[in-house]
Amino acid sequence: MKKAFLLKMVAASLFSIVSPNIYAAKDDGGSNLYVVLAGNGSCGRNSMSGVVPGLINAKLFDAFNSWVLPSDMVRAEDNVIYACYEWLSPQMQYYDLRGQAQMIPIHESQLDEVVVSRARNVRKIIIIGHSHAGWRAMKLASSAHLLNAVPVPILLASIDPVSRITCQQIREPGCREAPRDITREEFELLNTRTRWLNIYHKRAVFLGSGPMAAAHQNFRVFVNHMAMEDNGNVWKHVRQFVADNLWE
Repeated sequence: MKKAFLLKMVAASLFSIVSPNIYAAKDDGGSNLYVVLAGNGSCGRNSMSGVVPGLINAKLFDAFNSWVLPSDMVRAEDNVIYACYEWLSPQMQYYDLRGQAQMIPIHESQLDEVVVSRARNVRKIIIIGHSHAGWRAMKLASSAHLLNAVPVPILLASIDPVSRITCQQIREPGCREAPRDITREEFELLNTRTRWLNIYHKRAVFLGSGPMAAAHQNFRVFVNHMAMEDNGNVWKHVRQFVADNLWE
């Protein structure tokens, strides 16, 4: 019973910046799964969230907890998986809002199965990721394992995605461009099996992504890569994108 009401308890503890009249949720009996992915080094925060017990205090998580979680778009029956990257590593930690109140270490290759195992009987999956985790969000949304195991609509919001494969040192060319290790097949799946918002900034001096033709919306912002993870203009567009597509 406590788990069923955890999201509402968390939402009640926040100052809601979303008008329920604008983002009125339709109670159709289905649940949604949110997957929120924070980029390189975000697991290294020493502080913990003051909103979600046991959750690392990553900027992207805080932004989601401020802009999306307190809205009527996230209901008591919905779930949120948070995951962050260690520094320059494929190692991650994840947190299941309906599971134990702690961060659990995993390899990035295990993320798909974590999501699939929690996506049974959901009506939609919403994936949000920044930087290296924006690239990982694209990989997750185009994963054959996820798409075959859970054939439901997917909303994808990639925030300045940068490939963890082609950007491992800050001055590498892959750090200043949209991921080029995404295959043609993956781009086709992202275009046909998801609804995709890509947010980017240009021109990047050290870090940054770019527009991608397969995305349904490309939106350019004029803030630097690191500031994008909790930038108000970025999250205003993420929130609007989710609101516009969640109940279609």
